[in-house]
Amino acid sequence: MRWRWQMSLVPLLVFGTLLCFSAEINPAKDNSQETQLVFRSDSDTIEVFVREEQSTLTLSSLDEYDTTSIPCNCALVFLSRLDTLVVTPSDQPVNVMLLSPTDTVYETIHFKNDKLELLRQYAKFGNTPVTGMGSFYYADSSDTLLAQLRIEYNLDSVAGNGDEIQRILDLMRWAHAIVRHDGNSTNPEPRTALNIIEVCREQDRGVNCRMIATILNEVYLSMGFKSRHVTCLPKDNEDQDCHVINMVFSRKLNKWIYVDPSFNAYFMDADSTLLGFAEIRNRMIARQPLLLPDGMNWNGEPKDHKKYLQYMTKNTFRFSCPLGSEAGYESKADNRTWVTLNPSAFQLEKNGIADTTGSPENLTVIYCTDNAGYFWSKP
Repeated sequence: MRWRWQMSLVPLLVFGTLLCFSAEINPAKDNSQETQLVFRSDSDTIEVFVREEQSTLTLSSLDEYDTTSIPCNCALVFLSRLDTLVVTPSDQPVNVMLLSPTDTVYETIHFKNDKLELLRQYAKFGNTPVTGMGSFYYADSSDTLLAQLRIEYNLDSVAGNGDEIQRILDLMRWAHAIVRHDGNSTNPEPRTALNIIEVCREQDRGVNCRMIATILNEVYLSMGFKSRHVTCLPKDNEDQDCHVINMVFSRKLNKWIYVDPSFNAYFMDADSTLLGFAEIRNRMIARQPLLLPDGMNWNGEPKDHKKYLQYMTKNTFRFSCPLGSEAGYESKADNRTWVTLNPSAFQLEKNGIADTTGSPENLTVIYCTDNAGYFWSKP
């Protein structure tokens, strides 16, 4: 079924509050369709709304069993003089029985997630040999700035005496609470945890996700954990809405795990085991369960799990990390290197190429690779 949208959604307002009615009915076509929504009309035509567009649907023009895809992530509204039905986006097909005095149509609606489709198209990474990039490295906890951070904020007490996973999460919660998130703020210089926290307190301000992840990265390093801050990027180079979080290596799980201090978030499987970036991306593609903690929030306001998952589906297309994980790496006066992991078949021409900016004494070098084994290499 194809619908053409022409009119504004504004006329909906005259009908008052939208209501959603549902009922269990017999399967439309097979036993896999156990529950359906029922919509009733007093005529052969139904008004259909998506976002700000409207069309008229004629039931007699459809097959008894009909399927449509909605190329957007928004509610679909059916409207008649007898009924109003709001079909909310779902990862699973939604079955609706459309009833009129003369026709019955069993409609299956698929909400097309364009961002998930992109992940599926670019699901795989490669193993192109890495040359000239160097190995990721991590500062020792004895580093002067890291040792000062650990002492000044009593991070041993913050981490507590729990097991490794509990300590990792308690440190993340501390970083989440120590400064508030403000995505429109400027980045303090130098970009060290000590300075970022001090500036936020003195100026009563927040910082963006990159700076919060910088704080947590140095917190983990100061406590002897290997960690990096990771920029999670969409496919679109023009889309500036990325997200920066942290990867920290768990010796107990023998893998990197994903932690997001901006939203007090992490992903788990059905057994509540914390997951890493590759696992999360693969589960998104396979539509496998991804659990999020109840305590997720943005500056104290609860964060919707579904919206967060949608946001990160967009921003797990590719990833970028500094080569060096150390205090103030992004404010270093000498050369700095970043590595971007792209999926296979995306910008292959950039693999192993050094994109450089700045002066010879202060170069910023960005490499691209499709080699996931190199990018996620264990410390």
